[in-house]
Amino acid sequence: MSFGLTVEEIYNLSKLPQTLEKSIDEFLKYFYENPADPQLEVYGSLIYSKKTIRDKYPSYAFVNGLISENSNDFLMSLSAMSPSFKIPPEDTQLVVMILKDLIPKLQKIFETGTLQEASLKHSYHLDGINLMVTPKTYKPFLEFVVFKTLNTPSFLDDDMKKFIEFFVPRNILSTINAIISSSRLVLNESDYIGGYVLLDYINTLGMIDSTNIDSFVTLKKYYTVRNSITKLSNSVFMVDDQELQVYLDDLYTQIEELSTLSSSKKSIEEILLLVLKTLNTRLDKNTKKLFSKRYDFDKVLTSFPDNIQNELLRLKLKIDEFYISAQVKPDQTKVSTGATSSSGTEMKTYTFFYFLGTVIFLVTAFLFLTMEFFPNVQKIEFLCKIGMGRYAIHLAEKLVIKNANDFRSFFALAKALEVCGRYEDSINAYKTAMSIREKNHENKGE
Repeated sequence: MSFGLTVEEIYNLSKLPQTLEKSIDEFLKYFYENPADPQLEVYGSLIYSKKTIRDKYPSYAFVNGLISENSNDFLMSLSAMSPSFKIPPEDTQLVVMILKDLIPKLQKIFETGTLQEASLKHSYHLDGINLMVTPKTYKPFLEFVVFKTLNTPSFLDDDMKKFIEFFVPRNILSTINAIISSSRLVLNESDYIGGYVLLDYINTLGMIDSTNIDSFVTLKKYYTVRNSITKLSNSVFMVDDQELQVYLDDLYTQIEELSTLSSSKKSIEEILLLVLKTLNTRLDKNTKKLFSKRYDFDKVLTSFPDNIQNELLRLKLKIDEFYISAQVKPDQTKVSTGATSSSGTEMKTYTFFYFLGTVIFLVTAFLFLTMEFFPNVQKIEFLCKIGMGRYAIHLAEKLVIKNANDFRSFFALAKALEVCGRYEDSINAYKTAMSIREKNHENKGE
């Protein structure tokens, strides 16, 4: 009477790396003793498939997962391989034979749009397995990719991209455009980063269509500005005093870019506000750093909410204060030169008027009278731009008298004073404007 192992028990020995060799020996014994057993072919194919893979890839970690018939362990081990690593089709056939659940799991992903095991995305390393997976539809999976990426942009990593391109036919993959167009990525700012990742991906593939190109351009700008301001936020505590000027150059560039964004930008503004508050706190404590340039914060103020406007004005005043203490004399020389240039321009203008005649002179006189009797901020800003700073100051002073409680009047006066080189007076005017603005804001709050 024989008490040897059954063929099933021999097969179970093959599920452990340390007993695989014993399983092979026992199977050979069983084969010679029971050559007619119908189970020999099935179990023999599994045991010798494992041996073939082990002998071919003796130093690869994924072999143990395959021997134990654990598809998750096997695929997770593949994740450590280079993206270009491929198990050839003849070995893929053996893998699929051993891991019987692999094809059904992949089929389910595409037909139901569920990815229960993240390790499955690494199956693109199995060359030829895509030909064995034939789902009836890919739409649920593509909808899942869009939804998941919008909520978790990191989902669409390099491995997932390779998985998608490996399994989804290119003509079907292009239908993701319609799915993206019908999604909510243009409605919620929380989806912007994921939307950009998606559109950037299909743009890289050369599949983006005309319905998504405008969204891509907008989201790319949003993503770029957000990324830049986030980097500035991360370094605001570490930047040295001697590097502060370069830091401010970068910050002002991003503030200008942010001011032109047409999409919702609340989350970026929250990051910017923290940067400005931190920077202003640093400058409040700094009495040595002198700046070599100014920044035209006035032109971007109206693009931001009140809390950011206040911080920008604080920053402007501090920079102007530091700049003046070191540069007042050279700056006055520059202004004097500018005045000479302005005078030359005025002489040309008078000559021009002389030759054009009385009619044009009267029209010009009428325009000046209009400015004189009906001054406003826009006219003062125009005069500043064309170099008529002194007349701009004159009109601004009249505007301040007329609208003493309007902070915009003092802003206009501050700008005109700054153009003419009267920096101390300009700072005082800015401070008055901020004081009135804050007071009006408090009154509205009450």
